[in-house]
Amino acid sequence: MFSAYHAKKRLDWGLVADAVDAASLDSGKADSDIPVNHHFVWELCELMSFLQNDPAADKARLVTLEYRFLPLAQHQSFSPKTLHGELSRNPAFFAELIEAQFITKAESQDKNRTPDPAKAPIAEAARKLMKSWTGIPGSRPDGSIDASVLKTWIEDARKLCAASDRIEICDAMLGDQLSCAPADPDGTWPCQAVRDVLESVPTDEILGGFEVAVANQRGAHWKSMTEGGEKERELAKKYADYANKVKVASPRTALTFRRLAQRYESEAKREDERVEGRD
Repeated sequence: MFSAYHAKKRLDWGLVADAVDAASLDSGKADSDIPVNHHFVWELCELMSFLQNDPAADKARLVTLEYRFLPLAQHQSFSPKTLHGELSRNPAFFAELIEAQFITKAESQDKNRTPDPAKAPIAEAARKLMKSWTGIPGSRPDGSIDASVLKTWIEDARKLCAASDRIEICDAMLGDQLSCAPADPDGTWPCQAVRDVLESVPTDEILGGFEVAVANQRGAHWKSMTEGGEKERELAKKYADYANKVKVASPRTALTFRRLAQRYESEAKREDERVEGRD
């Protein structure tokens, strides 16, 4: 199958799907769930790409295949884009993933509750899918956001999660997802449609989820032993500028940016003190 693909022969979608379905990620696993045979993984990603891009694709089967091979989402060459598209269109799917990952508030307070080990693989698959999704509901082909579509999607997702007693974690996860938003044409970030959501959802959880996700976007960073807090001061200024730009129309969003600015100001002072203490 791999040789036929690379020879650019016309392949039958169903036969390729059968071959991918027969592939196993169970052998040769490392601790990270990535098979040791990286060439095999690359070939599998190529076949998954063919399945995703073929106009004759069976979408229902493709969803099943993408969900099964979610560990491949750690590779830059593979994205479960059919599942991502379903998430962006269908708030009920988002609510299902929240329910798969998190117990209810009542369950968390039950001291006699015993976790069901059979649910662990489902929860892990849901977590990996959510982690790999960087889309915003209502996204248009040009990258802009349809505010009405986003608003309706958010409202429906929150209703479903409230009904399953998971509204707090839902809001936190929504805030996290909204950190993937694009900027407005004038450079204001996040775009107006997302700021409107942050302003209209009256909970601390959505702002908290957004704030943590924005802070985490910095990622890992390294410093020399003599480097002080200059980088942190740059970040503090960046978020202070963001806050000033949206403070009139989006005060809740501005407050979140001010908290981020204060956080980095504090980190800058600690870094300066660390360097001064070595002198």
